[in-house]
Amino acid sequence: MIPATALVAGTRVEYWVRALNAQGSVLAESGTATLPFRLQVAAPAIAASQGAGAPASTPWFKRWWVWTIVGAVAIGGGAAAYAGTRGGSDGLTTYMTQTKQ
Repeated sequence: MIPATALVAGTRVEYWVRALNAQGSVLAESGTATLPFRLQVAAPAIAASQGAGAPASTPWFKRWWVWTIVGAVAIGGGAAAYAGTRGGSDGLTTYMTQTKQ
């Protein structure tokens, strides 16, 4: 979670999502550390400059990009849950190494 005080106008937030199973293996990921998603923080609207009869700005939860992010996370989570709960042979190759103690 990023505190609101850290999100000043012009700040760029880079992020990526990775779903891991209980053993720490990657089940699904969206974006990478080298090619993350980027979110540019815009300057806040100042209520005084809008005038008395001007319509209010659209709430954050009604903006298209919020629901795009929610949909991407939901699809990624669903794919990760599906991949993590499939039984039997799924055609995936698992690499394991044994360490000496």
